[in-house]
Amino acid sequence: MVHELTAALVSLEEDDENLAFAFSADEAGAGQYVMFQHALRQEGKDIPPGQEGLYIEYDDQSRGCYRGVESIRRIDGHIEIRLNDKGQQCLQAQHLRITPIPWNSTVSHGLARLAALSGGEYEVLG
Repeated sequence: MVHELTAALVSLEEDDENLAFAFSADEAGAGQYVMFQHALRQEGKDIPPGQEGLYIEYDDQSRGCYRGVESIRRIDGHIEIRLNDKGQQCLQAQHLRITPIPWNSTVSHGLARLAALSGGEYEVLG
């Protein structure tokens, strides 16, 4: 099953410790959403096993997991997120398709940051 999201709101927040990159169907940030989170510093943190790497969440915490993404690709004006077996089970989808309206520098910068942080865990193209 493919889940599609037309994103009226895109946000990218980064501090010394975390990156949060999110897409929401609603300009207020409520309703349907896809969110990525990635820790920027692991040293000195007591991170439980299985809670490292890229975290993805779709609509609520019950549909989220770490290390569930296989690839993130820009295809025309869309972002295609292919999920691995773990991601498919947790998010209850084979892949996600996000259409940011409009495509802007926040989207491009967020994809570039995810690519820089991937460390071979997932592929980012586009």
